[in-house]
Amino acid sequence: MKKFKNLKSFTMAEILISMTIIGIVALMTLPSLLSKINARALNTQKRALFAKLSQGIAMMSGLNGYGDYTAEVTEDDNIVTAGVDTAAESFITDGLSKVLKIHSVCAASYSDNDEKVRKALKNCGLSETYKDALGNVKDFPTSYNVLNLSGMDASVVKAKTHAAAFRTVNGESVAVLYNPNAADDFYIGNYNNQFTLRKDTLSAVFIFDLNGLKGPNRFGQDIGIITAIFSTHPKLSYIEPDTNNIVAVNNSLSLFKKQCEKVNKSYKLPDLYELYSMLAVRPLIAVPSNIGSSLRRNIATSTIFYDDNNRVWAWLPLNSLFSTTPLGNDVSFLWCNNDIFKK
Repeated sequence: MKKFKNLKSFTMAEILISMTIIGIVALMTLPSLLSKINARALNTQKRALFAKLSQGIAMMSGLNGYGDYTAEVTEDDNIVTAGVDTAAESFITDGLSKVLKIHSVCAASYSDNDEKVRKALKNCGLSETYKDALGNVKDFPTSYNVLNLSGMDASVVKAKTHAAAFRTVNGESVAVLYNPNAADDFYIGNYNNQFTLRKDTLSAVFIFDLNGLKGPNRFGQDIGIITAIFSTHPKLSYIEPDTNNIVAVNNSLSLFKKQCEKVNKSYKLPDLYELYSMLAVRPLIAVPSNIGSSLRRNIATSTIFYDDNNRVWAWLPLNSLFSTTPLGNDVSFLWCNNDIFKK
């Protein structure tokens, strides 16, 4: 027994102090760790949803012509011809449901106001309000007409269709802003000494919520946007620009690509279709408020946009913005887009 007399051990107080320190460190690091794990899980779910939509739409012969949209005609406050709007709903039921496994479809009638449309979409798990990328609370969009299409000829933008929604068998909620008459190419016309987009190529905007009404219902987290451009050869893009960083202006495409990756390894230089989509969905994603809302560009010069702090946002020379080829070396776009396929 004598040989144990000089052995030392921790006192209960020392053990409790050590456990307290470990607990404090865990409390400090756990939220960050959980946040990263959650972000990775959501990103995996986004990739899966994008893949399913891409595969499904690729099997469709075209995205145009589903349902019917006819504006209401009135005379002396009397309805002469009733309005009809089955476009987005029919796009889901007669188109997407043939190539995707859909659990349920939710839609409103032509005469329903925005409030009723949002309540209809809520039946498919879409909140009536959501937070944009800057945390501002916004009403959920109710029609294709809410998109930023002001730079187009007034005769071009005919789609004012109500949003419809569906819920996938995996539980994702997806709203559809649908254009039944999308063009298959970009065309630029001259209007009042400006280049103006003369064809609307945006076939559909899919606004998804990965976990329904559960929350946080915030863009860039559980809520996101996928766009489909062109009707007979659709090009799908995932749209999630980095609203927290604006990189420096430069004339080198390769240098800007490196700057995007330097800001965040998951971000990349947007291609033409992502660029066009970003401009179109601008009202939904909290682009700095005083960025030009028009797709028009001065003929003689390139256009520079500024944010609220007078920082340059985008420099877009005309000869590349509406080209059907990838962006050329003379284009610098100063807002990077999240690449959900980067792991």
